[in-house]
Amino acid sequence: MKKRILILLILFAAAIVPACPRPITLMARSTFQHRRMRMPSKTHVTADYEDGVLVLHFFAYTGNVQIYVYDSSKNLVVYECGYVSDSCIIIANIESGTTQEDYILDVALDNVAYSGQF
Repeated sequence: MKKRILILLILFAAAIVPACPRPITLMARSTFQHRRMRMPSKTHVTADYEDGVLVLHFFAYTGNVQIYVYDSSKNLVVYECGYVSDSCIIIANIESGTTQEDYILDVALDNVAYSGQF
């Protein structure tokens, strides 16, 4: 009986505490070319945010990367730039002195730009 109660408490605690970072939906901003949809690119960008740490994953891309993070007042909070070769992970720390939770993420690659909110 005690084991069952203990297991139920552990399951309840595990359900309350989020175990994975919050994913950010990124949308490509340059999707139209000559009034037609662009061909899909094999370049893939994903982003996750958890506890002030922004993690960006780049797949099948080689080139320059610029990362901009703005707060809800359009103030620049983070700017990172670098070079990515094939597949790479970039980690940026977002230090906020307030309880700011609304950010805008812009990622500029050589041929396309992505934007998302978190």
